[in-house]
Order: sequence, then structure tokens, then C-alpha cells
Amino acid sequence: MLGLDADITLLDPNQAYVLTPEDLYYKHKLSAYVGREFQSRVTRTLLRGRTIYELNRGFSEQPSGRFLTNQTQAGEL
Repeated sequence: MLGLDADITLLDPNQAYVLTPEDLYYKHKLSAYVGREFQSRVTRTLLRGRTIYELNRGFSEQPSGRFLTNQTQAGEL
């Protein structure tokens, strides 16, 4: 709908690769997926219409999201 935000991830379905620790963008470079071959690769990610990630450049800026906490109380479950 016009006026709403759109988050889009672009994939190249023909770009197979093997995941390495250097491909991980988080603090601890451990993952059960390191060493696995994937048949497609994220090439670009847009957040609210702005490019935030490109495969050949990495992330373009500091994170712009909000930290979400679980507001549910134990008694509400």
C-alpha cells in the first residue's frame, strides 16, 4: 500500500557459496551452518527503502532498528 514501509531482501538463486565465520555479522563467530554450502546468496537488503546491505560492500551504516523486549508477564501465559 502507498505510504507504508517495505523491507526487501534480494537473492541471487545461482550464487552458491560455503558459509565461513567471516560471513557472520555477529559477535560470536560460531554457527552450526559454518562449512555448509548454500545454493543462493543475499546480494542486497533494503530497510524502509534504504539500502542497508550489499554483498560487495557489507553494511552501509550503524543499525537503525529498535530493541524489542518481551512485555509478556509470567502470569499472562
